[in-house]
Amino acid sequence: MNNGDAISSVKPTVRPVGSSELSLCKGLQVGTGITAIGLLFSKDHGAPVLQNVLRQLQSAHPVLRSRLRYDPSTKTFSLVTLPAPFIELGLIDLKATSLVLQPDSPSPPLVQIVEHEVNEDKWREIQDPSNNGLDTFCARCYELGDGTRVLALQFLTVALDRTAGNSLLKEFLARLASRGDADSTTQKLNTEIGAALEDLNPKKMAKGLWSSGKSLLSNTVTSVGLNNLCFKDTKSLPRSSRILRMELDRAQTQNLLAGCEKRGIKLHGVTAAAGMIAAHSVNASRNNVNFGVVMVFDCRPSLNPPPPSNFMGFYSTGILTPHPVGKNESLWDLAEKTQKAFTKEKKTNKHLTEIVILNTLFCKAIEHPALTPSSAQRTSLLSVFEDPAIMDGYHSTKELLGLEDFISIAAAHGAGPSITFTDTILDGQLKFTVAYPSPLHSREQLVEIVDKMKNILVDAGR
Repeated sequence: MNNGDAISSVKPTVRPVGSSELSLCKGLQVGTGITAIGLLFSKDHGAPVLQNVLRQLQSAHPVLRSRLRYDPSTKTFSLVTLPAPFIELGLIDLKATSLVLQPDSPSPPLVQIVEHEVNEDKWREIQDPSNNGLDTFCARCYELGDGTRVLALQFLTVALDRTAGNSLLKEFLARLASRGDADSTTQKLNTEIGAALEDLNPKKMAKGLWSSGKSLLSNTVTSVGLNNLCFKDTKSLPRSSRILRMELDRAQTQNLLAGCEKRGIKLHGVTAAAGMIAAHSVNASRNNVNFGVVMVFDCRPSLNPPPPSNFMGFYSTGILTPHPVGKNESLWDLAEKTQKAFTKEKKTNKHLTEIVILNTLFCKAIEHPALTPSSAQRTSLLSVFEDPAIMDGYHSTKELLGLEDFISIAAAHGAGPSITFTDTILDGQLKFTVAYPSPLHSREQLVEIVDKMKNILVDAGR
């Protein structure tokens, strides 16, 4: 039996979504649950090569050849995994690309295209009874007319968390470097879709109703008692995700990392502290505020069995901690307090024992916006990842593949923080992609915060 016959004998598999996945599915109705990776190429690799590589990824990772289906009669979601790769690369010509790009936008084409991808309305699409489900993975290539093009990879976040996204990007570039030599129709098919996070959780919640209710109430009170970044427009809907970028040069990066190592503080602690101090400085009318920080991290090492980092799916969670911030706050002191608070909560395994409660709280913010201040659905000031993505050898990849730039971001305009920081150390240089909900917050507001934050981080390394 050849591989084609083997594939044809495999039937689609169906798995109900887990609790964490469900919160992302429900989030589609307000703008959470979409992730996009944008790659700017100066070299034309050709549509056949790109599509072959994309289908190789689908063959290797079952969740990427799955569809998310919604049953309106039971209001349930499920992942239907198809037996063969099927992705079709969408080719967006120059005229169609021009409809996406805004000539007067301060953002470059790469950023505008990624914004366009993460702001796509998937909720309307999945509710269409004629639709056979949402593809968890799709791709489009946008021609820019100057010899460059942007390859946009769009994912439902249920299929791709940040850790998986980093692995997938490296795998994609490695396969592209080999010109997609392996034929996707003969490549060995991986047929096993991963279990939901909750099904791999060794510390499943075993609380009674009263105990669970107290935990939910405690989390709700913590969230409601936090101060927010000043809202600019709470009325205009729908909202959208907007992107800013910030980077330190290599010398500034190494100086900052040396300062962290000297004090035993991780990058996430100083990043969160700098973000809080910068945000406080633009709320000058308040002497003291209580900001919330969500630290997002990979749960894979805590699961049983632990999926590898290149196992596609959503296996991340976050811990919310409150932090009082006053005028003349010391960066390193606040960074230490932030890190200690996160480490303490993580050691209790609260993120695993109460994961259903945390997901319920998130869904309540989606279903009942009035539970959040000004119905803005903001659950914290900012979110930061525990560990930065590290990508070495980028410059050699740039020369080999003509990869001029890339960004990866998840939609930020649904329920969640006001500011999301995604950090990458690229050949020793620290770069941030910053996402925020618009027009709830303005570009001018975020530019001021990001500029102040960069100055704080650079000064900290001196």
